[in-house]
Amino acid sequence: MLDLELVELDRANCCGAGVIAEHNQELADTLNARTFALAQQTGLAMMNICSTCQGAQSECQERLDANAAYRNHINEALAGEGLEYVAGKGGFTNKNFLWLLVEDIGLETLRAKVLWLSVPASSWLCSAITPAPQQLARSSVSSSMPIFSAMSAIEPCSSGVNPRDTQPGQ
Repeated sequence: MLDLELVELDRANCCGAGVIAEHNQELADTLNARTFALAQQTGLAMMNICSTCQGAQSECQERLDANAAYRNHINEALAGEGLEYVAGKGGFTNKNFLWLLVEDIGLETLRAKVLWLSVPASSWLCSAITPAPQQLARSSVSSSMPIFSAMSAIEPCSSGVNPRDTQPGQ
């Protein structure tokens, strides 16, 4: 419908926003550089669905791109996996899903092609702080996060809806 092909980075890791970054920014930057390096290996642009991850990753990318010595230091930690983040490699970009929809696909195309949009929550999103009970129960059953509608995974800070008041699919 929208001519999107998504390639999952199955070895990607958490961006470290807040929990890790508050205590060790270098570790958070190393985690993000690792994800960037994995994405660069695909030759594709990177996309994520979490605004917190987008913010943390954009700030990290700015730090890495602006300071070659720091980037080299971070890449030393990645070398054991055969990974390296290269600033500007192939025009590497990191975009949030909503940016991609608006900037790359366009609102007119969306209006013409999409009747209903339900955003899958394949990560903890803002619920990292206080996961909804259905997320905890379901995540313990399988190794991958089940798909929920956006309203069941986003904390009140983003949507005004408390996920504990919703059920999957609402």
